[in-house]
Amino acid sequence: MFGRNICYNPRVKYLLLAVICFGIVGCGGGGGGGSSVVNPFTGNYTGTFSIPSLGQDGTVNATVASTGHLNGTIHNNQANADGVVTGDVQSSGQFSGTTTAS
Repeated sequence: MFGRNICYNPRVKYLLLAVICFGIVGCGGGGGGGSSVVNPFTGNYTGTFSIPSLGQDGTVNATVASTGHLNGTIHNNQANADGVVTGDVQSSGQFSGTTTAS
């Protein structure tokens, strides 16, 4: 499932898209305080993803820090493969990151 250059692997692209959508739609929480600006997506996210057009599904666990940095894991049930996702979520919800096999 995961190739050397994940940018060209369509399954990984769809998994990353699922994580992005999950992060934008999911509910996160974090207490704010102090004078620093806290990313509105700060929090822990756990859930499932489904990509019917590819017959793929699995689980996602991710944490967005107050700075917007995202770290998480993905498990694809059909491929029985695990992956790691890292990146940054902007205050607008825009995500940029990478996935790698773990």
